[in-house]
Amino acid sequence: MFGLFAICGYQFSPRLANIGDARLWRTHARADYGPLQDASRHTIRLDRVRAHWGDMLRVAGSLTTGEVRGYDLIRMLSRDGRPTGLGDAFAHYGRIFKTLHLLQFVSDTGY
Repeated sequence: MFGLFAICGYQFSPRLANIGDARLWRTHARADYGPLQDASRHTIRLDRVRAHWGDMLRVAGSLTTGEVRGYDLIRMLSRDGRPTGLGDAFAHYGRIFKTLHLLQFVSDTGY
């Protein structure tokens, strides 16, 4: 959901019920993330996003213009309970924005 919202120009900001189980993601496996080094053990596969970027943009256009319904799109992004290549690319892209959302959430004293 984070990836679909982001590529369409929106910010998905759900309430976080169990933040203790949330994962932080990194884009570079060997980079030093300072105090977040241990918390961000999982790596986003940017190569998967790059491989499907054109299709991702077409999906965003189709959603924005109403050519495809969100419900139908969600069904297209997985098959037999597993994400398709495009669905996997959206998941990796969305992890960027989910991590940013989590970091904003924990750093904002108002939350």
